[in-house]
Amino acid sequence: MSQGIASQAPGIGTAGGSAKFGRILAWVFWAWILATLGLGGIAAMLVFTPLPPLPDVSEEHYELLQKIPYATRFDFPVGWPDAKGYYDARSFGKKGHMGSDWNGVNGGNTDLGGPVYAAADGLVIFSGYAGPGWGDCVIVAHRLPGQFRDRQVESFYGHVQDCFVEAGDKVKRGQKIGTIGTAYGRYFAHLHFEIRRRPWMGICRGYNGKTEWWYDPTRFILDMRKQGPLAKQ
Repeated sequence: MSQGIASQAPGIGTAGGSAKFGRILAWVFWAWILATLGLGGIAAMLVFTPLPPLPDVSEEHYELLQKIPYATRFDFPVGWPDAKGYYDARSFGKKGHMGSDWNGVNGGNTDLGGPVYAAADGLVIFSGYAGPGWGDCVIVAHRLPGQFRDRQVESFYGHVQDCFVEAGDKVKRGQKIGTIGTAYGRYFAHLHFEIRRRPWMGICRGYNGKTEWWYDPTRFILDMRKQGPLAKQ
């Protein structure tokens, strides 16, 4: 009888008691955090939470990093150099969009086969088919000179119809690297263009919403231009 009563009464040894005890411990923990750090400390702890780690750069990639040309200026990848004749139909961050969708101002497929240009000097690290949602894509790694150390970014060109470069090719800013496509008929013709915070991020989703490792490409290009011609330090 005592065993039956114990099984019905929630205590530390039962499932209900364990959950209740866990909640009590959680309240005690956060009360201690609040008393120790205060609201400002908690806010700082949240603000300075590090970005989620990316896969380590392999030794092979590390060697390639040294071969990436310095990018001294960035231009737009269509209507070179200032996107003349094109507009950003779906901008960065809109509904979780990770880049800019560049369309010809006349709409539809009027820009099909239009030239796609390298945004800056760099090294092609991918060129080819990237899956049904992307069609063919090109990814170019760029090296930016820094006061203490260089940093790298990559530009991504999606839905390309014709690729004129291969992985391992060095490209110059304004060089024609492909043409605008439709991902083999999946969309109206446009170029999906991204600027990413480091190379070898691979083929990612075009809509995500977690933009920690992406730049707003238009803002990035304009900000780089404001700095004037970049030079190796």
